[in-house]
Amino acid sequence: MQEVTDCDLVILQGTTPILLAKGVVHPPAAGDRLRPNHLRVCIDMIVADWAGKVPLPVPVPEEGQLVIDDARHALVQWPKNQIILDKVYIKQYSILCYIRIILLK
Repeated sequence: MQEVTDCDLVILQGTTPILLAKGVVHPPAAGDRLRPNHLRVCIDMIVADWAGKVPLPVPVPEEGQLVIDDARHALVQWPKNQIILDKVYIKQYSILCYIRIILLK
């Protein structure tokens, strides 16, 4: 990641991504202490009221950042496998979910 990039932030229920928020991924900065397989993100918009109550993957209690609502417009760490950069993936995945739901009925 070399530049600030728009992203969707999700949590995984099994293998299903559930969209929580939209934001931007920031390239690593000198001195960052990132956990393995995490990136710095800024949460710009929370997609639903309930999503704001979801605990942050890496809470920052000393800054009062425990749930997503607390971290709006702040830089936080987010697992790489829960960051979606490719909008086409979401469209394809949504279509696959829709097809799977129809087939299960």
